[in-house]
Amino acid sequence: MGKYFRQLKIVDSTKSGKSYIKTNIDSVFALSSSTLTVENVNIIGASGEDAIFANSGTNTTNLKNLIITSNSNIIGTQQHANYNLENVTFNVGNAAFNYVIQVYGYSEVTLKNCNYNSSTETGYFLVVKSDSAKATIDGGTYSYGGPATTKNESETRYNYLIKTEDGILEINDGTFKATNTLAVRNEGGSVTINSGTFEGKENALTSTVDSTLTIKGGYFKCNTADASDNRGAIGFSSTKILSDIIPSGCYITDSSIVKNSATQYNETLKEICVYGNPASTELNKTSFTYNGKVQKPTSIVKDSQGKIINTFAYTVNYSSESKDVGEYKATIKFKGTYTGSEKVLSYKIVKANFDMSKVKFEDKKLTYNGKKQKIQVTGLPAGVTVSYKNNKKKDIGEYKVTAIFTLADTKNYNPIPNKTAKMTIAPKGTSLNKLTAGKKQFKATWKKQTKQTSGYELQYSTDKSFNSGSKKVKIKKNKTTSTTVKKLKGKKKYYVRIRTYKSVNGKKIYSKWSSSKKVTTKK
Repeated sequence: MGKYFRQLKIVDSTKSGKSYIKTNIDSVFALSSSTLTVENVNIIGASGEDAIFANSGTNTTNLKNLIITSNSNIIGTQQHANYNLENVTFNVGNAAFNYVIQVYGYSEVTLKNCNYNSSTETGYFLVVKSDSAKATIDGGTYSYGGPATTKNESETRYNYLIKTEDGILEINDGTFKATNTLAVRNEGGSVTINSGTFEGKENALTSTVDSTLTIKGGYFKCNTADASDNRGAIGFSSTKILSDIIPSGCYITDSSIVKNSATQYNETLKEICVYGNPASTELNKTSFTYNGKVQKPTSIVKDSQGKIINTFAYTVNYSSESKDVGEYKATIKFKGTYTGSEKVLSYKIVKANFDMSKVKFEDKKLTYNGKKQKIQVTGLPAGVTVSYKNNKKKDIGEYKVTAIFTLADTKNYNPIPNKTAKMTIAPKGTSLNKLTAGKKQFKATWKKQTKQTSGYELQYSTDKSFNSGSKKVKIKKNKTTSTTVKKLKGKKKYYVRIRTYKSVNGKKIYSKWSSSKKVTTKK
C-alpha cells in the first residue's frame, strides 16, 4: 500500500480531463462521462463528506486493493454511476453516518472480496435505495457489531448490515454477520442469494410483503439470545411459504418445513442450509502418511452450480479410527429434502519413512592390535535395531561392512535401507630413530616393525607440512631399518617422516605417518 492521501491527482482514462478530486470536499469525485481507476493506495475521507462520490451522468469508478477510512459516508452515487470494487477494506469511525455505500438512481455497484468490520453506533454497510439501482456482492467478509437501534431527537433508527429499500441485490458468496441485528433486510427490493453464510441475532435475513426474495443457496443462522424466543433464521411475509422463496431444484436441511406456512417466528428455522443438487462429492485428501495420530479428510461437496455446499447440509461418518496404515471409508449422508443415495468415498494411510536423520555409519580407519575390531552405527532411534555383516575383523585390510536395520513397527513404516561403510585395519606404524646429515644427502634410521607389515615408506620435503615438493622412498623389506637419500641440495633443511605398509591382495595398506624430524645437508 502507498502512503495516506487526502488529495490525489487521477488521470481520466477517457482523456477528457473531467475526472478529478475536489480538495477538502470529496477525496475522489467523478464527473459525468468519466472513468476513474484507483489502485494500491490508502484513502482518507474529508470530514462530513463522502470519501468517494460520483456525480450525475454516466461514469465508472474502479477501486482495487484499497483501504478507505472515513468518519462519514464512504461511497455515494447519483444517476448512472458504476462502481467496481475489489479487495477494498472499509474503515469507519464512531461518528454518526448514514451508510458506507449507497446505491441510488440507475447506479450499479459490484463488490468482490471486500472487507468491513464495524461496531459504530449507527449506519448501514450497504443501502440499495431506488428501484433502478443494483448491487452485486461476490465474496468477502462483512460484519456489524453495533446496536440494533439508535435513537435521536425525532425517531428511532433501525440498524442493519445490508438493507434494500428498492432496487436489486444479488449475493453470490461471502460471510455476513450482524451480532445484534439483521444481516440482510429486504424492504421493498428484489434480493437473490446464490450462496454465502448469514448470521443475525433474531433473524439472519428478513423480507417484507412487498419484496421479492429468492434463495438458491446459503447457510442461515439465528443467534437468538433467549432460547424461548420463536425467532427463525429466515423471516418473510406470512403470505408466502418456503417453496415460494426457494426455487425448484434447491434443497433445504429440514424437510418438515418446506411446505408449511412457517414464517420467521417458527423456531424450527433457527438454522437452515439451502443448496442445489449435490453434483460432486470428494475428499480434500485421499492419501495420508502415517504419523501416529488419527487422520481424517475433509469432505468437499459442490452443487450443480459448482458452489460448495455448507457442511450443515450433511453428515460424514468414518468407518473406524483412521490412525494405522490401511484403507478407510467416509460415508456422506445428506439432510433434508434431498433424497439421493449416500456417497461412500475412500481414503488411505500409507507407510511412513522412519526418521533416520541422526543415524551415522561412517568409514573408519583402525590400527592393528591383534584382536577383532568393528565399526558401529551411532544415533540409532528407539524402535530400530541393527545387525552387521562382515564386521569384527582382525587382520590388516579393507572391509565393506553392512548395517542391517530392523523395525519394531513394520505395519506403519517402510523398510529402512541398509547402510555400508568401509573399515580399514592398518598396520602399526614406526618412528624415526635418527637423521644423519651427509654431503648433499642424509641417512635415516628407524625402529623395526615386522609384525603384519611388508615394508616402509619414507617421505621428505623442504616444506614442514609436506604440502609441496615432497618425495617418497619405498623400502620393500620389513627387516630393513635404515636408508640413505642422495642427490639432494647442499646446506638445505629437510623434514622427514616414515610409515609402514602391508600389501593385501595387490593393494598397499598404510599406517599413520610418524612424527617428523629435520636435518640439514652438508655442502
